[in-house]
Amino acid sequence: MHWGEIFDHSHDSHNVKRLLKLIERNPSIFSKAALRKRKEKDLANALHLVDDFMDSVKEPTASDFKWLEDFVKQRRKVYGKCYKQIRDKHYAHKQRGDITVFVAQSDKRELARLVTDLNNLHGAIWHWYRNGVKPQKLHLSRSAGKDVVTRTEKLLRSLP
Repeated sequence: MHWGEIFDHSHDSHNVKRLLKLIERNPSIFSKAALRKRKEKDLANALHLVDDFMDSVKEPTASDFKWLEDFVKQRRKVYGKCYKQIRDKHYAHKQRGDITVFVAQSDKRELARLVTDLNNLHGAIWHWYRNGVKPQKLHLSRSAGKDVVTRTEKLLRSLP
């Protein structure tokens, strides 16, 4: 999947907005009952562990879904500020126009945070689904952030 697809606004693309709408419209996939079924299947040989595990699980609330939506909305703003133009003008449509203005507006730490935050969002939703752990505030991981910064610097140097 590419940046443009992740933040695309069209209703028929597989983007993060569509994913969040799917989650919001189907909160039962995060219910205790649904998680119990998944855990009973996973722990078929140790069903006695399921009850203990389920004691710590909380049902999702509307504010959980709202928080995810706000989180993505903020990341979409960061993407739209200059990275969308770099993607659209250079990578997606191969226009060899001048993108130096957009590159100058880019910030490697900001881009690193954007990439890391999207990865963390994926992990948070996965753990919510698989383990009943509600998403918490996500922060830029130092080690992951440094790796992303290094790769981002390399990408920005490769641009004309």
